[in-house]
Amino acid sequence: MNFDYSKIPAGYYDKVYLESSNLRKFWHYQKFFYTKKLFPENYKKIMDIGCGPGSFFRFLNENNTQIESAIGLDISKEQINYAKSIMLPDNYEFEVLESFNDSIEFCQYDVITSLELIEHLKIIEIENLFNFTYSKLKVGGSFIISTPNYLSLWPLVEILLNKFSDLSYEDQHIYKLNRLNCHNKLKVIIKDKFVIENVSTSHFILPWFSHFFNKNCRNLLKTRFDNFIPLGCLLFIKLKKIPLPQLTNNNF
Repeated sequence: MNFDYSKIPAGYYDKVYLESSNLRKFWHYQKFFYTKKLFPENYKKIMDIGCGPGSFFRFLNENNTQIESAIGLDISKEQINYAKSIMLPDNYEFEVLESFNDSIEFCQYDVITSLELIEHLKIIEIENLFNFTYSKLKVGGSFIISTPNYLSLWPLVEILLNKFSDLSYEDQHIYKLNRLNCHNKLKVIIKDKFVIENVSTSHFILPWFSHFFNKNCRNLLKTRFDNFIPLGCLLFIKLKKIPLPQLTNNNF
């Protein structure tokens, strides 16, 4: 990472999710909603890598009763301290993860999420992220990623945010995927550890109308209305962990 993430105030994105205009709040709500839609039917243990101030777990706690245990990891101690302060139930935990080489012991998880993280990472860091995830995920478990789709309106949105928002992404986003190149770029990284099960986009139409029609837009989320056109601003990638090939005498 090249950007100093200590510059982001503790709880910044949680306050956006809770207090900002309908458009910005809906943006995060829609991201969390579609991420949860990609969860497998039976899941009990989840991990969120790059959890920030814990907003996704706040959403899950408000919209889910199936989770037995959940842990959020982030590089920022300030964000983790904020996440611990939001008073979620005891089955939600937060820990600082200084690097993907940390030998922190965790159980095997059914679902691991990483929402809008990989665009901030260098290739070697993304490889370490996938290796770390592989070691913590059950065989057959789901790894769900969201990241900006650079074959959409997102580049324009990013320019406007860099110019007018109180937080710029100009130095933050260094790994850029789109709906067409994500398979080829990720296959080089995942190798024989994961298979890509699903690639979809969202945030094509609904966020821009949410300021005026918030309730209607939330109802339309249930129909996956904003997923049908592959030009949404956010890209969602669902991967499944597969067993590593077993060595046999033929391998020698």
